[in-house]
Amino acid sequence: MNLWNVKSEQGDLGAILLHNASYVDFNIISAASSIMIPMPYEKMPQVTELSRILQEGGIKVFELSKVVRGIVEEASLREREEILRTIWGRDPIRPRPEDLTWEHVIYGFPLEPAYDPVKDRVLLPNAFSQMGFRPYARDPSFGTPIGHVIGKMNEWRKREPSIVRFALQRDRELRKRVRIIYDHATDGKSSVSVGTMEGGDHAVCSEEILACGVIDAFAPEDTCFSQYVKNMFERDADGQLRYICAVMVPWVEGHYAQVHLDTVFNWVDEGKALVQPYWHDSELAGDLPPKRLLVRLIRDYGDKLMRDGGSGVLQSFMLPTNFERVGETHVYGRDRKGKPTRLRVERNFIDFLIKEELLDRDGIVLVGGRPEKENDMNHLIGAQRERSNLGANILALRPGVVVSYDKSPRTIGALKEHNVDVKLIRGVRGVEGGPRCFACPLQRDAV
Repeated sequence: MNLWNVKSEQGDLGAILLHNASYVDFNIISAASSIMIPMPYEKMPQVTELSRILQEGGIKVFELSKVVRGIVEEASLREREEILRTIWGRDPIRPRPEDLTWEHVIYGFPLEPAYDPVKDRVLLPNAFSQMGFRPYARDPSFGTPIGHVIGKMNEWRKREPSIVRFALQRDRELRKRVRIIYDHATDGKSSVSVGTMEGGDHAVCSEEILACGVIDAFAPEDTCFSQYVKNMFERDADGQLRYICAVMVPWVEGHYAQVHLDTVFNWVDEGKALVQPYWHDSELAGDLPPKRLLVRLIRDYGDKLMRDGGSGVLQSFMLPTNFERVGETHVYGRDRKGKPTRLRVERNFIDFLIKEELLDRDGIVLVGGRPEKENDMNHLIGAQRERSNLGANILALRPGVVVSYDKSPRTIGALKEHNVDVKLIRGVRGVEGGPRCFACPLQRDAV
């Protein structure tokens, strides 16, 4: 049985992992004090629609809840004890082996808060502050041309990688098909480094070139990105990988990346990509709307915020310096001894891709479409609004065919103008993820 790998972002999609579950806010005092409570039995309509489109396209869909349910229900008592050790570790708050259900594995134990009258306390689920598994299946793991990677996530989402690992290693078909090439979540050195490495920040540009979004606050070698590069090159026994790139994304001081790479850039066809305007000052695709206009807007908005009595905390989220290096691309390869080394720094990601002949100069599709005039503020605002509507977060099913939310009409129109077939699913207000966020490809062909 052949191993599954992900050799591109826009080639024919063969198999995918989804998780169809909803979360709701439980408002204690105000919106600022809301608690996210998992709803194990409530499906998300947009994920249901996405799953239907995928299956109609002949793509094999693995839904996480079904995978975990099959594993748990078929497990012997001894295997259930092993599952408890794997998922709960030394945590004493766990179900008995004979009472273990798939919901416990994904959402924690107990499933809902319970009051203990003897100890006068509320017993909270293991995953109450650390979500069991959010619906964004792309983040905890991601595929590469040389194997699958378990991602490193924020502390409050650290349970998710363990559940994906559990599914990949224990499902009968997945354990034969999917090879975990690197487990970033359990790498001791990575656990103490700065930042995260999630699937939303990872893109397979070709069978030889990978790209990762990194926070601008630190040089790439000071983040967990350096551990990722080191381990991927070490595990690439055939020397298939040529470059791994760090693409700068916006940051807020003291926080992790605020914008995943896949919310501003995605491949749609061979030589074509959907790109967020005002993020790149390209020398090779000279008609891109200039980044300076977005930086100017951020600077003037922050100044006005302070003049009108706004707090410095709010202004810190609008620092123009956080955007000035957005798109800057650090290109890593191997030195003569096979060790990872930074080979060069490109001014922006778009020009790097054009130089590598991966992106055509006329293959750039802009979120929000093209502006009608120079310094078009209406276009800038419209493009940023469609980014907020996850207009860039599309999922390619095969070259020239993508799934998109229906709430970014200008972007949809721009895709169609470039002869891209757009399959629409309903956008749901209040949901942070788009079609790509919900889907973790397990097998995809090259283009």
